[in-house]
Amino acid sequence: MSQQQVYNHPPNNGFYADPASVPTQKVADHHLESPVAVVQDTGKQQPGSTQSDIPWPRVAIFISLFLTTIFSIVGTALGDWVNGRYRTLPAKIGLYDFCIAGQCIKVADVCSGNSSDSFCAKLLGAEILMPLAVIASFAAMVLYGFYWKTSRRVFAQICIVSGLTTVIFELISIILLGLFKQDMADSSIDGVTFSKLALGAGFGLTIMSTILALLSIVFIYVTAFKGLY
Repeated sequence: MSQQQVYNHPPNNGFYADPASVPTQKVADHHLESPVAVVQDTGKQQPGSTQSDIPWPRVAIFISLFLTTIFSIVGTALGDWVNGRYRTLPAKIGLYDFCIAGQCIKVADVCSGNSSDSFCAKLLGAEILMPLAVIASFAAMVLYGFYWKTSRRVFAQICIVSGLTTVIFELISIILLGLFKQDMADSSIDGVTFSKLALGAGFGLTIMSTILALLSIVFIYVTAFKGLY
């Protein structure tokens, strides 16, 4: 075992004339063995951390779901107000144009003829405010993810799957509208056919939005919380 040298007072009033003469302290061999650090996993990622196995921040998920819910409620309420007071406004500003195989449909012409149905209100909220909800949700997750430096692989998976699923559901909704385009043409007079349209597109859009939310939650849970990525 090596000796430990202790220097209490350097010569020359605290200064060494020769840098080579500065003493070095010898420490016993057993002092060189660093103890194993035990770090307690609290499940929370600290700002600036780059560890890739930290679970996806739960706050980002809550922000996304909260914004989506709020925008959905506000969108429906705004749709009811616009549909009740300004039934021809969507037609004037050119909203609700769907073109499938070269055939375009203006849903606003149908909605202006039947203000009692909630389909137009839901469609107005979905077509205007739901994209804002998606943008706001992703913006919140991007800012939160970059601030906490969450695993980019997990973040990319969530964005890709959520984006592709949203696109698929939007295409299905447009296809449903296209399947009922003849009913839409006759629905300004016949309330029964308009109810079929509301069931096929409006109610279907609500169901698919719910499925999208559930799939997103399941995907985030599997990839981030279970670490299967």
